[in-house]
Amino acid sequence: MVNVYPEACSVSAVVLSAGASSRMGRPKQLLRINGRSLVAKAVETFLAAGLREIIVVTGRFRKEVETEVENLAAMCVFNPLPDSDMIDSARIGLRKVSAVATACMFLPVDCALVSPETVKGMISIHEAIPGKAIRPYSGRKGGHPLLVPRAFFRRLVSVGSLREVYGSPDELIDMRCGDKWAFLDLDTYEDYEKAVWSTCRHGGLGR
Repeated sequence: MVNVYPEACSVSAVVLSAGASSRMGRPKQLLRINGRSLVAKAVETFLAAGLREIIVVTGRFRKEVETEVENLAAMCVFNPLPDSDMIDSARIGLRKVSAVATACMFLPVDCALVSPETVKGMISIHEAIPGKAIRPYSGRKGGHPLLVPRAFFRRLVSVGSLREVYGSPDELIDMRCGDKWAFLDLDTYEDYEKAVWSTCRHGGLGR
C-alpha cells in the first residue's frame, strides 16, 4: 500500500531492508518474532510512534518484503543495486521523503525491535532542537534509528555512511536510552535465536 502524505508531516522514516543477509544465511527481513516479520515490525514500530510517512527500501527479496508490508501504511521503493551499501539504500529512500518533512529517521531492519517509546523520545528532542541529528545512546554505544534533520539531507549524497551525516559532535545529540533493542543488530542467526528466546522469556519484547 502506498501511504498518502499528510499536509503537515513532521518526521518521516526509512526502513533499510534491501540487504542480502549474507551473514544471517537467510533473509533477515522475513525472520519472524511473535508471528511478525522483522520488516513488518519495523513499520509497525513507526506507526505506533505516530509517524505517517514510512518508506521501506527493498532489494534482493523485493517481492517477499513487499508482501509483508502490503497491508501496512508504508511505501516500498526498490534498490536495484545488488552489492550496494546501506548508505545507497538511505539515499534511495530519502528521494521519496516528502518536502514538508523536517527530519527523517533511518532504521536498519536488523534493529526492527526498537520500541515506539524510543522513537517518540527522539521526536520530542527533535521538536525542541530541530537542527541536530539524534541517536539512542547507552554507555559508550550509539544505537538506531538515526534521526537526520532536513538541514543535513544534502550530505547524504556524498558521505560514505550514515555516521558521516553529522560532521562534528556538536551536530549530534546522544539520547540516553534504556531500550536494549535500540542497540542490538541481528546480524547472525545466533543473534536472532537470542532475540526470540528473550522475547519469549519476557512475554513480549522484554523492554
